Parts: sequence; structure tokens; C-alpha cells
Amino acid sequence: MGEHNGPGVPTLGPPDGGHASRPQPATPSVQPSAPPSVAPLPVAPAPAAVSAAVPVEASAESGADPSPRRTEPGRFLRDPAAWAAANGADGDGEGPSAVWGPPSAWLPVAAGTALTVVKLDPAGVEVARYPGTVVDLGVPAPWLAVEARWVNRAVDLDGLVFHTGDRLVEYFSPAHPFNAFAVWSPAGTLRGWYANVTRPTALDASTAPPTLTWHDLYLDVIALPDGTVTVRDEDELAEAALATTAPALHAAIFTACAELVARVARRAFPFRLKGAPEGDAPAV
Repeated sequence: MGEHNGPGVPTLGPPDGGHASRPQPATPSVQPSAPPSVAPLPVAPAPAAVSAAVPVEASAESGADPSPRRTEPGRFLRDPAAWAAANGADGDGEGPSAVWGPPSAWLPVAAGTALTVVKLDPAGVEVARYPGTVVDLGVPAPWLAVEARWVNRAVDLDGLVFHTGDRLVEYFSPAHPFNAFAVWSPAGTLRGWYANVTRPTALDASTAPPTLTWHDLYLDVIALPDGTVTVRDEDELAEAALATTAPALHAAIFTACAELVARVARRAFPFRLKGAPEGDAPAV
């Protein structure tokens, strides 16, 4: 997905934020609740406003814009469930260990903890960096929910329009090869979800504030509240020629994308059809 100087999204049931090639999210502070048996990471004050990480051709430009910039359209899926099944959705979303390796173990992170979120492009080059704040939404382990704010100009990604001031709730996991960003209007209306196929997310607690890094892997999924699902950036994956140079990785990327689409189709976590920010709980 693009960068968070741009976005990421939930639907039926994940934008690149204003990254070098797309938009991204912001941060609120919450009272930390430390797990009983393990010491949580220290809570640092959250920054006032931040940009999110989603694909943003317009991510370099900030400020309100009454005319959202539109990007090249992706593939509209008429039957998301059938497409997911045909492309290898495996039912749990945890990618093959031979490709992703064993999941890393994260220390508990208390709600209210400020993070630096870093997005890497497929080549491993940093393309976006923005502040986020951990929020307690009751997500299932090992997922982590991070809040950020869209501070760039408006951008239209296959019907999902990011507006300046939108609240992004971004879901990350050390065990799953994807993330998802729920996009909420300032009034609390769910605009949709922007999800990215990625390598499992890394969290470095040795920095101040802790650094959460996600490594983008081409394909993105957009889900709208009306059930519309679009897969983006298949052309970029094809241009990378991974089918020839790294066939196992190429197959794993499609499987991860298929799992995202399958989750949207069955309204599984982290995708929901309805709800307010306060009710953005897992629908497993």
C-alpha cells in the first residue's frame, strides 16, 4: 500500500498512508493498562497530530482540498469470496513460515503509548514515518491497534476518500502478512478500510519512542461499507517479476491478499460493516 503521508482501511467486514506512493494516519492518548505479569513498554506523551501511512500520490501535499485527487483504479471484485478462494485464502492469515519465518515476540504495549510508525517499500527503503498512539480496542492477540490522523490533502482511492482530519485506526500483527487501516470521519462515520499485504510487522522497544515498522509488499485491498472490494497494485507486483525471481514470495503475497479479501467477505476481524469508533472491536 502507499504511504502515510497518506492511508490504510476496514469494510465489509488498510491504506497506504501518505507514503511515497500513497496516503497515511494520526494519534490520541489513552490511559495505559499494563498486563499483570509482564512489564509494559513505557508510556510517552502522544504527539498532537500526525499523518498516516497509505498510498498517496498526493501525500506530499497537506491541507484540506475540496476536490480529492483520484488515483489509477484497481481491480473491482464482483464476488470477493470466490476470488479469495481461487487465490488460496488459507483461513487464518498466517503466512507460510518458509517465507515469513517465525513470528517475533512483542513485549506488551500499554494503551496510550506513543510510537513512531515507519513504512518500508518492497525494496526495504523507508518511504514514510509518522507518529501513532496505541489504543485499547480489545483486539485479539497478537494484534495491536494504533491511532493516527490523516493530515494530507484529500485523496480518492477507488471510492475510499481520505479527508484532512480523518481518524485512522491501524491494526498490526507480528504473525500476519498484512495490516488494515480503518478510516473514520471526524464525526465518527466509517469511510472504509485500506489494507496492505506486508511482511509481518516489527516492533523495536529499544528506541524512544518505540518504533513499529511495516514492510509493504505491493498488493492492497480497499473495502467500503457497502460491500465493495477492490484489489490494487497488481501491476506493480507484475513489474517486480517475483513470479520468476522469487516464486514462493510471489505466491505468499497473493495468498495474503486472498486472506484479506476473505476476511472482508465474512466480516471477520479487523473488518466490520457497521460500528462507531468506540465499537471498533474484533468481529471474530
